[in-house]
Amino acid sequence: MPNVFKRYKGRATSSGTTIYRVPSATTTVLLGMQAANINDSDSRTLDVLFDSDTYLLKNAPIPFGSTLSFLDGKLIAESDDTIVAYSDDSDLDVILAVMEQT
Repeated sequence: MPNVFKRYKGRATSSGTTIYRVPSATTTVLLGMQAANINDSDSRTLDVLFDSDTYLLKNAPIPFGSTLSFLDGKLIAESDDTIVAYSDDSDLDVILAVMEQT
């Protein structure tokens, strides 16, 4: 079973953006996650849901021009688990680092 390090990225939206879905027959270690507010003047809030029913982050404010690093500990995800990012606007870039084991 090889271990492969990967990164996934997306832009959080009010309707939710799936940043990552664990492939079938795969176990994933979520290693870290960051969000950057690319707006020039307004603060934004971020929610991140694990598998659509568990918050990893809720109403976290990110000032304009700032970055928030979260998911400091490792988290195990299994086949078809998802990470979805929501924002009050589409000004938050999100990146997730993982290690996939197949």
